[in-house]
Amino acid sequence: MAEVQAQEFLWILVKGSPFELEEKKERPVYFDQGGALSEKFGIRSIPCRITQQGEKLLIEEIPLQKELNH
Repeated sequence: MAEVQAQEFLWILVKGSPFELEEKKERPVYFDQGGALSEKFGIRSIPCRITQQGEKLLIEEIPLQKELNH
């Protein structure tokens, strides 16, 4: 999901191993230790994207698409 986003941004995991993903994707990956960032920004759904719009932050939930088996 994050790989197909057009803009450059930070990847922050809330679960899993950031070290493994960092090695696999060859890019920096951070971890939301203790949910500090999720709590600070009021994030309730993952994945999400936070962008700055003027002096405010826009937090957008990114809906996951179900893969259909044909």
